[in-house]
Formats: sequence, C-alpha cells, structure tokens
Amino acid sequence: MHGTCNLILSIPQYLFDPKWTMFLNILWYLCADSLIAYKGALLQASGIFILSFLNMVYKDGRPFWDSTEITSFNHCDFSFTSPCQQSFNALFFCCYKYYMSRYKYAGQTNSIVDWLLIALIFFINAAVYFAGILNGVFYIYQSVMGSLIAFVYLVIVISFDNEIHRYCEQTGFILKSSRLRKFGLMFTCLMCFTFYILYYSCVLSVWQQPAIWIYNASLNANDSKCTVIFNQRANNKLGTTQTFYQTSIIFFIIGMAFGQPFSLSYVRPLLWVHSEVWRKVIRTVLGIAICIGISYGFYFLAINSSNMTTKYFWIFLLPNIIVSFFIFGIYPIICNWIGLVIPRAKF
Repeated sequence: MHGTCNLILSIPQYLFDPKWTMFLNILWYLCADSLIAYKGALLQASGIFILSFLNMVYKDGRPFWDSTEITSFNHCDFSFTSPCQQSFNALFFCCYKYYMSRYKYAGQTNSIVDWLLIALIFFINAAVYFAGILNGVFYIYQSVMGSLIAFVYLVIVISFDNEIHRYCEQTGFILKSSRLRKFGLMFTCLMCFTFYILYYSCVLSVWQQPAIWIYNASLNANDSKCTVIFNQRANNKLGTTQTFYQTSIIFFIIGMAFGQPFSLSYVRPLLWVHSEVWRKVIRTVLGIAICIGISYGFYFLAINSSNMTTKYFWIFLLPNIIVSFFIFGIYPIICNWIGLVIPRAKF
C-alpha cells in the first residue's frame, strides 16, 4: 500500500524532471500548434540549462543527503537541487502553455474552463512540492526558489514574446532566413556549453563535498539501480556529475533548430496543425513511443560504462540531438507519407 501511494505521489516529480518535461513539449508539438510548441520547447530547454548552471553554482544538497532520518524511497537523485528543477519546470511549462493557448493566440474563451485550468495548474505545482518533500529529495525553500525563478523567467519571455515569436519563425519556419539563424543558434549553444565545461572543470578542481553527504546518500542507495548510480558519483562527484549531465539539454535545441526547417520543405505547418483529432492521436502515441524507444535504447547501450564522457555522449547528448531532430524534422515527413497529416485537398 505504501509503495503504491509513493508511486502515485512521485508521478509529478518524475513528470517534471528535465528529461520528461521535454517529452511533454514533444507531445505538445505532435498534437497542437507547431510554432507555439517549437517556441515553448526552445524556452523550456534554455531554462533547464540556466537552472543547471545555477545548481552548479549553489551546490546545495538534498534532504536525504543531510540526515540519516530522511529516506528518498529509492529515488536516485544525486544532482544538486537549488533552485529545484521540478518546481521550475512545472510552473513554467503549465503557465506558459496556458497563457499561449488561452490568451495570446486564442479567441473568446470559456471562463469556467479557464478557472478549471488555473485550479489544475495550482494542483500540479502543489503536487510537485508535496512529492519532493515527502520523498526527501528537496527542501521547501529549494522548491520556492525554483518557482520564483520560473515566474521571473515567465514574465521576461512573455514581455518579449513578439520578438521571440519572430525569431522562432525566422529560425524554423521561413526557409530563406533559417540557414543563418539555425547556425547562429547552434554556435550560441556550443559557446554556452563550452563556458559551462570550463566552469565545471574549475568546480571539480576545488570541490570537496561533505563526508556526511556520501554516508547518508549511501544509506538510501539500497536499490540495485541506485547503488550503481551512487557508486559512480561518490568519489568527489556526488552532485556535480549528475548536475552536469543536465547540460545535454542544450543539444535538444540544436536538433530541433535543424529539424524543423528540414521538414518545412515537405510538410506545411498549417496542414500539420489542422489535422483531424484521430490523426493527431495516432501520430502522438506513435511519436512518443519511438522517442522513448530511442532514449532507452541508448541508455541500455552505455549504462554499464564507468567512463563519464562515454555515458554523457551515449545516454544524454546523442539521444537529445536524435530525438529532437527526428520529431521536428523526420517524423512530420513520415506522418505525411502515411496519412497522419490532413491532405491539402481536404484543407
């Protein structure tokens, strides 16, 4: 009974983990407006990368690292957690999608539906807080910091939405301007990644995590999967390694920046958006299944490797590029071929 309750309460925590949050953005792309989804994915991935850098700067531990009396219930979270990624992702994703779909690009909306959606957003964020505290994986102040940064980030991107919208159009939806823009975006991402690597190298040269963290974290690593992960992080890498792995999200941006213009030559965005519900449902289920298969295929390929560079490349970097390029570039073309995009004659 306890295990079932813990699993249910852990769903929000897993759902807004950086990796699965991007799957939510993929889902939005497959069944909703492609340009808004493209813009949202770009902003979400950028926010995750920024928060990962802040995590590395603050180097704040988790509750089950600090006390032997706190258990994580076999949640293998060995990254730094201040500000909290889950609370950031939950607030930004829900509020941004709500604003875009119900206000910015919507006509007349039903006030009852609006209030129900607001209540749902509040419930989701409260569930993220509660699950994290219950499972001992982050403190209340860490969650509050994540939500505050998400709110500030949300205000900034909404204030500059017209400029961001125009940039995304020129990057992914206008072929004449996409070539220069996508290479510019790629080099910007690589520059940010290089800066992060330099900072990460400096951190490793001077960082000594408290011994109590290693001891307490080892007590919680009593699941076989958690034990393997812990053993690979304990040697002065508890917190630093798994936090650095989150930087791979920057390659998701590169993949989608090159994928979307590629599909534009074969699939019109209007036809993609205005396809019937049954086409959207089928292509969404099929697309998510393929993406999960790709991600876990690379995961099992390199999970037993003890080399950090190998694991980073095969489990994090490469799947992010392949999944994003596939979903934004190749998959729409496949859907068009197999009839999951409304034909031009019917539009």
